[in-house]
Amino acid sequence: MRKSLLAFSLAFLIMGGTLQAQYYGTENNDKVALQQSMEAENSELEMEAAALADCEREAENELLLARLNEINDLDKADLTHAEKRALRTEVKTIEAEMAANGGGVYISVGAIIIIILLLILIF
Repeated sequence: MRKSLLAFSLAFLIMGGTLQAQYYGTENNDKVALQQSMEAENSELEMEAAALADCEREAENELLLARLNEINDLDKADLTHAEKRALRTEVKTIEAEMAANGGGVYISVGAIIIIILLLILIF
C-alpha cells in the first residue's frame, strides 16, 4: 500500500510539473508571438514613415529646384549690387539644403581606384 501511494504521489508530482511547464511554455510562446507581431507592425510603420519622409524630401527638393530656376531666369542686369549678393546667398543656402536632403551618393577617386583594382583581380 505504501509503495503504491508513493508511486501514485510521484506520478502526480511529475504530471503536475509537466502541466505547469506546458502552461508556462505556452504563456511564453504567446508573449514571444505578441512581441514579434508588435515588432513587425513597428517595422511596417517605420517603413511607411521613411517613405513619407522621402516623398516630402523629393517635394521640397523640387520646390527648391524651381526657385533656383526662377533665380537663373531673372534679368540680373537691372539688379543692384546688394540684390545680387542676396540672390547669391539664397542660391548657396538652397544648394546646401538640397545637399542636406540627400544630394546623392559621392564616391571618392581613391574608392573608384580600389574598386577598379578589385574588379581586375577578380576577373
